[in-house]
Amino acid sequence: GNDVKMYGLFCEHTTEHQMVWNGDRGTVNFFQCEIAYDVDKSYGEKGYAGYYVNPDVENHTGRGIGVYSNFKNEHVKVPHGVIIPKKPNVRISTPFSRFLNNKGGITKVINVVGDSDQAYGEMVHKENKHSRGWIGFGPHEYS
Repeated sequence: GNDVKMYGLFCEHTTEHQMVWNGDRGTVNFFQCEIAYDVDKSYGEKGYAGYYVNPDVENHTGRGIGVYSNFKNEHVKVPHGVIIPKKPNVRISTPFSRFLNNKGGITKVINVVGDSDQAYGEMVHKENKHSRGWIGFGPHEYS
């Protein structure tokens, strides 16, 4: 719905996009997501994300958006923890991803989808457990 404000939103262990935001003028302050633990490699190939803002959304703000991986059975690589449309009033502050344990990981923290997609952040995996997309409201070319 439109005009929704969330404080402390948690979404875990579903087998598609974890959280899908469809409404305009929404705000999320602190989001924590653990991607499903027991999926196979095909889950990562489908492009699902922990935090997904629908391309039709014109105005959305997210602050402190974190997506975690802990794939127990296979080396799953999810391409992005967060996916948002490239629009001037869709803004994310301090997105990050975190590798908890086991196998696989998240390739990029955030993908900003528009005329040309822009992905930010390093892959999280066993040797690199934490990655930020940016601190504050985005890199110079995005904000």
